[in-house]
Amino acid sequence: MKFLQVLGWATLAMALPSPAPLEDSVIAVEHLEKRATVTETIVGILNNLNATVTTDLAAANSAAVAIQNANSVQAIVSATAILRSNYQAIIQAITDATAAISDATGGGAGGIAALLVGLTQQEINQLTAAIQQIVALVTAIRASLTVTSTLGAAVNAAASSEIAALRTILVPFLAPLAVLVQAIATASATASLTVTGLQAAFAGLVTITRQLIAGV
Repeated sequence: MKFLQVLGWATLAMALPSPAPLEDSVIAVEHLEKRATVTETIVGILNNLNATVTTDLAAANSAAVAIQNANSVQAIVSATAILRSNYQAIIQAITDATAAISDATGGGAGGIAALLVGLTQQEINQLTAAIQQIVALVTAIRASLTVTSTLGAAVNAAASSEIAALRTILVPFLAPLAVLVQAIATASATASLTVTGLQAAFAGLVTITRQLIAGV
């Protein structure tokens, strides 16, 4: 999977809806409710991911401190196991969030565009704030991996699979978000909505992910 290809903005088209006849009013309401549910669901997924990973990351960081302060091989082994376990939990949480976001957006642009009719500025702002939280979270993951890299060859060898996974796990996570953000940008063009903050937040997420992958 090419990184730039995955992180590139998706090209989407969104046709303006024709006025619905009265007999289609129920369908229109259903679309509006589903659209609200989709945006709220994604914000909820991101917020839950932030809370879960923050807890796991704190435990991993505590294990790293324990390794630094360990005075026996057994203490290092025990703390390394805790470090790996929490890194694995983070990987699983991101994997689950990726699947949930893909499901919520219908797995592609075609289903999203129809659901964004009637999108509000409040929904955009809530999504922006949620993505900004994830940017801070990825920054914290990056910092944790930097500390882990100083814990010695034995620890890094033991946790090598978790470290490698954490550096790449966000690539598939970003893919459905990229489609969503671009779809919102397209929809906002006809609704006089401001999306510069949302686009900047997502661009920041792409940047920190690239840094995470590069190990810088």
